[in-house]
Amino acid sequence: SPGLKYFSVLIAGAVETLKMRKLPVLLLGARDDPADVAGTAQEMAEILGDILAVQLFDDGGHGVAVLAAHPAVVRVLIEFLKTQLGL
Repeated sequence: SPGLKYFSVLIAGAVETLKMRKLPVLLLGARDDPADVAGTAQEMAEILGDILAVQLFDDGGHGVAVLAAHPAVVRVLIEFLKTQLGL
């Protein structure tokens, strides 16, 4: 459930570093998250392009609440990691 600010610290620089290093990124969140995860996903997609994978649920709230609301998140995480690790 990322936001482009973390406790008032902008994360755009960190996102640019991920882009430079071509590190794959998985963004998981819910559209009803008060941190505007959907907006963050759009802004991150503009920066990261095809190294960003996005999985947004309509509901689920913020942070680990998404996991509680959508147990399928575990499978998404596992598949992403397996792909990245070549397993």
